[in-house]
Amino acid sequence: MAPFPSPAHRSLDAIPATAEIRKIYPRDFFPNPNTVRLPLGRTTYWLFGPEHGPKVVLVHGISSPSLVWAYIAPFLAENGFRVLAYDLFGRGYSEAPETVYNADLYTTQLALLLQHVQFASAHVIGMSMGGGIAGAFAATFPNLVTEKVVFIASAGQMEAASVPQVTPQSLAAMSNAVAEPVGLTPQLRKLQAECLPGYLQAIKSSIEHGPLRDMDNAFKAIAETPRLKCLIIHGTSDATVHFRFGEKIKSLLPAADFLPVEGADHDLIIADKYYEQVRVAILKFLQG
Repeated sequence: MAPFPSPAHRSLDAIPATAEIRKIYPRDFFPNPNTVRLPLGRTTYWLFGPEHGPKVVLVHGISSPSLVWAYIAPFLAENGFRVLAYDLFGRGYSEAPETVYNADLYTTQLALLLQHVQFASAHVIGMSMGGGIAGAFAATFPNLVTEKVVFIASAGQMEAASVPQVTPQSLAAMSNAVAEPVGLTPQLRKLQAECLPGYLQAIKSSIEHGPLRDMDNAFKAIAETPRLKCLIIHGTSDATVHFRFGEKIKSLLPAADFLPVEGADHDLIIADKYYEQVRVAILKFLQG
């Protein structure tokens, strides 16, 4: 008989509040932090903005938790949206279940979270691997998407050669990398690797099984659902998810709006030079 609850590694909630990582990324980074026990592990989320405003959910990427939405989430709330941000399993304040980290895991986590917060549906915005999750979610649960999906520097069409090889050395390099939100947390990836026993395994499994590539059928399903409107935002100098992969998503979503951000790298939602352009484009699209 399987144990209940399912085995899961600890989240940042188990780390002392005085630890460096929790000073960089405190639990109340956004208003109204809450945690719900889902079948495979506890998930922490933040729900804020006008209670009756249009609902939007934000899905972060493979390594950094929800603080990457620092310039996007409050801006949307200030402009009348009811914003739901949450940490994916294995990152930040959400536990790391001992399982395969694939599209099924991530879309189920999001669907159950929407049910918990009593969202009948929401617009969905995904960044990097979060874009792949958004695509898989919209294709699997189109009834849970109000109308609009935003793909920012989105994975889903990466080529095998562009996805990092999973070795102890590459994982160590990833955990020590400093290409994190400028002015927010250059050490967060490294600190998560040090503090969260399930973090590197979550990344490893996501690289091997997650929605980074071969998502053609998901994007085609979205294209075949006319009421779903999409916006693709991609930096032309993205060194992580190359610009051509954004173009490939556009080719599968011919009706989508496409915004190339000239000169932007993968950090375009938090880079001082670009985040204003990105968030204004998102707001205009959501309000349109």
